[in-house]
Amino acid sequence: MRRVFKFWLLAVFVMVCPTTVRAAEVAADPFYEGLESRGLRTLMEAYLRQRGAAAQATAGVTPAESNVLALARLRVENARQAKDMASRDAAFQNARQLYEGAVADAEKAAAAIPADRVEDLNEARRALMTVRLEFANMIFQQWLRDDLEFLEVTDRRGGERARATDLLRIANEQYTATIRESELWLSTLDQLPEDQRRKYVNTGQARRVRAVQRDAKFANAWVTYYYGWILPSDYKPPKGQPRRDQILGDAITAFQAYVDMPERVSARWYAHMVSGMAYRELGKYKEALQTFAMANPPPIDPNASDRVKQQEAWKDQVSIRVAYERAITLMRKGDHAAARKALDEASEKYKEKLSTSLYGMAMPLVKAESLIVEGEAGKQQGLKDKGMALFKEMHKRGNPWPYIVQSILKGLLGDMPGVEPAPFQLWIEANDALGEAQKADSAEKMREAERLFRTYADKVGPKDANYPAALYSRAYCLWTLGERAEAATLFRQVADDAPDYKYAAAAAGYAVKVAGDVYEREQTEPNRKAYEKALRWFIGKWGDKDPDQQYFLALILYRGKDYTNAADAFARVPEAAEHYVDSKYWVPLCRLEYFRERILPSRDPQLILSGARVVAKALLDYADYAFSVQDSDLKDEKKKQLLDWAEGAYVNAADVYLYPEVGLAADALPILDNTEKKFKLSEETLGNVLKLRIDAYQKLGRLDDAQTVLERFLTVAEPQKVGPVLRGLFAAMTAEVRSLIQRRQTKLAGVKVEQAKALGDRYLEWLEKSKVPKKALQIENSRYDLAELYLAVGNYAGALQIYRDIGGLNPHLETRKGEPLKEDCIYGQARAFQGMGETAADAAQARPNYEAALDRWRVLRQVETVEPNDWWEWTYNLYYCKYKLGDKKDVRDNITAIELMRGTPKEPLLQQKWRELKGAVAGAAG
Repeated sequence: MRRVFKFWLLAVFVMVCPTTVRAAEVAADPFYEGLESRGLRTLMEAYLRQRGAAAQATAGVTPAESNVLALARLRVENARQAKDMASRDAAFQNARQLYEGAVADAEKAAAAIPADRVEDLNEARRALMTVRLEFANMIFQQWLRDDLEFLEVTDRRGGERARATDLLRIANEQYTATIRESELWLSTLDQLPEDQRRKYVNTGQARRVRAVQRDAKFANAWVTYYYGWILPSDYKPPKGQPRRDQILGDAITAFQAYVDMPERVSARWYAHMVSGMAYRELGKYKEALQTFAMANPPPIDPNASDRVKQQEAWKDQVSIRVAYERAITLMRKGDHAAARKALDEASEKYKEKLSTSLYGMAMPLVKAESLIVEGEAGKQQGLKDKGMALFKEMHKRGNPWPYIVQSILKGLLGDMPGVEPAPFQLWIEANDALGEAQKADSAEKMREAERLFRTYADKVGPKDANYPAALYSRAYCLWTLGERAEAATLFRQVADDAPDYKYAAAAAGYAVKVAGDVYEREQTEPNRKAYEKALRWFIGKWGDKDPDQQYFLALILYRGKDYTNAADAFARVPEAAEHYVDSKYWVPLCRLEYFRERILPSRDPQLILSGARVVAKALLDYADYAFSVQDSDLKDEKKKQLLDWAEGAYVNAADVYLYPEVGLAADALPILDNTEKKFKLSEETLGNVLKLRIDAYQKLGRLDDAQTVLERFLTVAEPQKVGPVLRGLFAAMTAEVRSLIQRRQTKLAGVKVEQAKALGDRYLEWLEKSKVPKKALQIENSRYDLAELYLAVGNYAGALQIYRDIGGLNPHLETRKGEPLKEDCIYGQARAFQGMGETAADAAQARPNYEAALDRWRVLRQVETVEPNDWWEWTYNLYYCKYKLGDKKDVRDNITAIELMRGTPKEPLLQQKWRELKGAVAGAAG
């Protein structure tokens, strides 16, 4: 089993390991500890920042520094728990900045203390070296750990080499400064009087400083080796800086301090091992192998207790690592057979223990490289094939081994120009190219990856195990490059031909997405049908992999206005789908659209009535469902959305009943009542509900109730929605007045006219303020309607005033040249004056009204293009006014002449009036 690899400093000393120190030990506080115990890291950080200097100081660290260190440790913990490398590196980078700030603050604090304040100065220096050591350990033991492991097993061919080099340099600087400051601190201690020196010894401060020094020296020996190891062999240092060989020599020298330690101390064996590694990097293979021979610790006693075996497990780790490093040395020396023999012996000796060591698991990589290098040098294809087969087996392991193999092969094959890559090598190159393209976000590199995957697929054919993956990866490259149609073809091929491939369902999903994207870009019927076909294909084969595709099929059917099948498709969306609860609402919406577009145009009363009831019930049933899931574990925002849709369902159900073709206004009112009771309505929705309620009352003839609701409506409705409601109610009231007049309920009609006038005035006020097109015409038409009502109930003076407001005092005389005659206004004034003449108290008062009416009827008679019934009405009224003014002979003569030329009126009522007028003037003197 692959162990979680840790560094090698489990050895001789108890290291200062800051990342294992709880931040609360720096800022001890019950509230803080409570936050930490619950893993509330964001609140922990905020609390630390707010606390400032109130945090409890650790030994030798000021309260302010304590908070900075606690924040830095939180960042390190964030890095350890990061889900991806980008988040990990960002957290480590932030920790580095915090540590650098803490070091700078500690340096300033120490520099500010006068030399004569020895105790304070020593304390400040000890605080500084403690922070430095913690900073260096964070870089070396935490940040660099994974990078160095990857770099080692790929022999510096993979990983972040440049970053690791920079971080090793920083760690070396901090360790070196810690060692220097600890030496200064201890030398200062030696110069103190005996009583003061004893005080530092008795309090343990001297011991802690020596421990810091030991830790820094041992860790720095490792860092020095790795720094020399990671530099290129042709490294040219800046002026005044050591060469690579000098750095590696310094590492060997540093480790000499540990080679004579007791056998039970692991540092002794690590020191020999790393010294051998340094000799190898210097090209001194003989010295390296001799040193490795001294690096194997005594074996674990097989009879020892489990506790002792566990304590000495490091011995196997050292021995496995030594065997690994020794084989690499032999390979570098050119003795490939000996290298492979050493690896085989280690495999036989340690067996399953190899899986507990990164280097044990990496041994086949060394063997594979040895075979390929030797085979290439000796032109032995068999050795190269064996090596490639080993690499192929290693590539099959889980992460990170595929990336490790890719990195090694890329570097290895780069050293062998002209070698035609085998299919497996081509596969590695293609995957490596894809990784680089993704990392660099480069279209050029993505194109190269696409070419390599295409070449590989063409070379191996469908029988190869990686063939589906090659097609899939090539399709991905094309997809990324924007060549979606070709990508979709490949994705479809993967899904159809390799249904057992682990990404077959994903490939099918991409194929469907292309069809969907094409339709969204250009929403034509052929594109919609192609998308529908792709969805049906996916659902038939992969529906269980992505149940939401059923939902998208239903949507595309809805867009195609195939409402019946869409409703059925929505009803079949599986509960596992993310959009399952959404689909519940779409079913009644499909029914509603089908009703509007298919049933209403049929004009079949029974079909429309039954269809309306079915749709309304479906809408209300959905609302019941939405209420039923309010106590479920759905997210709050989803519950709210469902309720919003339920509210819309209620409104739509009422609206359906109020369609003119349906006429179920009485059924709509209870739904509207429940809408106001069940939902907390916004002003906009309440306005819509009240509008429907007014419509229902109008249709039921309950206009008084409608006017009562109107007052509420006006307080919440949007201005643009007010006018149509006022207009509709005004029209209903005028119709009611006309009905009352026909039923000879004149008195009540008069009362209703005044109510209609008040409503009409509101509507006219709204029109004046609005920006509706042709509003002047609408204003005029509304005034005409009201004037007509006044005429109908005998309020001639009121009607005349309105007509004068429309056309002036004498519209029959004031029409400008080129403007049309205001026939309706003149007609209205003529009727009003004539009515006032009829109701005058005596003939003297009646005369001027009849004369005014006569003037207007004469003008109307001159209109050239006129409907026959209008001409007869105007003619009758003209001669009726003349008759009332006493000119009976002229009336008689004209009636006779008119009848000779035109006959008599055809409209029955007018015909009767014409006969009565003719009889009234029959005996007039000649």
